[in-house]
Amino acid sequence: MIATRRRQLGVTVWVVLLAVTTYVSWTGAERTPTAPPVDSEGVPAVPEEALLPSEDAVEPRAPTLSYEEKAFVLQAKMIFGAVLFLSDPQQGAASGRELAEEATASFGESLGTTPLRSGESAQLLPYLEVISAHALALPQALERTCARIPHAADSPLSPEVTRLVEGLCGPENRVGAELDAEQARLARTELDWFGELLIYTSARPSPSFDDAPGTLRTPAVRSFYVLLLAIFLGIPLFGVSLVGFSYFAAKFARGTLQRAFQPSQERPELFLEVFCLYLLAMLLLPKILEIAAPVAGMKTVLTANIVGILLCPLLLVWPRLWGLSWLALADRLGLRLGGAAQLLKDILVGPLAYFCSLSVFFILLVVYSFILSSFSVDPSSGAHPVVPILTQSGDNRAVLLVAILAVVVAPLVEELMFRGALYTWLRAHLNATGTIVVSSLLFAMLHPQGAVGVLPLTCIGMVLAFLREWRGRLTSCIAAHACFNAGTLIMILLLFGE
Repeated sequence: MIATRRRQLGVTVWVVLLAVTTYVSWTGAERTPTAPPVDSEGVPAVPEEALLPSEDAVEPRAPTLSYEEKAFVLQAKMIFGAVLFLSDPQQGAASGRELAEEATASFGESLGTTPLRSGESAQLLPYLEVISAHALALPQALERTCARIPHAADSPLSPEVTRLVEGLCGPENRVGAELDAEQARLARTELDWFGELLIYTSARPSPSFDDAPGTLRTPAVRSFYVLLLAIFLGIPLFGVSLVGFSYFAAKFARGTLQRAFQPSQERPELFLEVFCLYLLAMLLLPKILEIAAPVAGMKTVLTANIVGILLCPLLLVWPRLWGLSWLALADRLGLRLGGAAQLLKDILVGPLAYFCSLSVFFILLVVYSFILSSFSVDPSSGAHPVVPILTQSGDNRAVLLVAILAVVVAPLVEELMFRGALYTWLRAHLNATGTIVVSSLLFAMLHPQGAVGVLPLTCIGMVLAFLREWRGRLTSCIAAHACFNAGTLIMILLLFGE
């Protein structure tokens, strides 16, 4: 009788705790601040304006581009690369020039329509759009983008470069003369490739790229070549991935897929308790690190985060304290490896599942991004809070720590808790489909990406939960999770890294 009451009361308490922790974690994600600028030692940097006596003494430098601005730069380079490549008489015929015109018109329609957010980066985007619209001779897009330029006092650029860009919005749509050496240096320093574009087109009311210099042409054409390579390689790989996903999905739906997971009714509430203790630890750890961050520095905080998360598996001692043997605990959590051959097979299944799901995720993200944009919601608002560390810090050691956290630590611990403890408890009360859906929703809601990231993360969680049901062990889940995180990390670093 006492054991039964303890079980009923325990499940009630832990379910309430699970709901409260889920709510606090999700709402807290909406307030997650981006990483502050740091120096080479990981200490938050002090703005130079606070140290120097005069604004005139500050050497102009390029504003730090956010994730959104880097995405726009990449898109612009690809468009200009397409224009330069397809418009080249040596590359082919009128069909190429028609494609270039269509790409230019489509790009022009998007200029000046992206919702602006507060902050320095939001003030920079209109300047980049003005330069693009002027260089491509798109008068309507130029009018829209010029109307979005902030007051000169709010410009993230130096007064001289701000004046040059604003000159493109004048009656003649040009600066008025070739830039001198100092103006060109400032433009290159603060605008990088867009500075080259401004230098080349500033004195031309209707720019032509026939004699574009290599500093302007080469990066743009290279970006276009990368796009072509991605298309030519991506289409066949997309088809193979879609076939693989359809095959496994059909077998699961028909019930012909042999499932290794065996649900058990032996004290499942112990695994709910382990999971809730894990949530408490994950709720408290960021608060402690938030207090220590101003003193310790970014790399120290990342290291402490890694160590703290790696200590979470010690919570598995909890079921042992209530009499569950280590062997039974390993079986219920899917920790039995099954020999070298079985281990290798389970490891290889992880990347296979990742590859087969990529095609569906691509379709999902394209449609989801379109829906969010139609409601004026920025899709990048669902990015993980560590993304600014990857794209803006410029610190290789910090990036390495993030990689270890994302590719090694998170897959190990999260799979142990979500597809191990949580899945074991849910599976004792629900069928396979219900457990996969519920566990995946909790997986998504407990991540710091907020409401925008719930749908993509739920789909990732469903793939990982499917592997748990199919293989019965966590090895494939851990391998697939590592592939998801590694693929995202590599894409961010290649496209948006410093």
